[in-house]
Amino acid sequence: MTPYRVVYVGSFFVAAIVDTGLVWLISAVTLALMALPNLFGIVLLRKEMKSSIEDYWQSVTVQSDDP
Repeated sequence: MTPYRVVYVGSFFVAAIVDTGLVWLISAVTLALMALPNLFGIVLLRKEMKSSIEDYWQSVTVQSDDP
């Protein structure tokens, strides 16, 4: 069994006996921890993202101008 599965299955047992407020708090914290690397990546790749978005909007504009 992979460590992820052990944690996943174990969390069901913990959630069954722990107060629901704590379960929701843990859920919120884990979602925030998942978002942090994504936000960090967005900051690091902002120049590439800007270039890609500009290319996309140029292609959309060209396609909408064609009859």
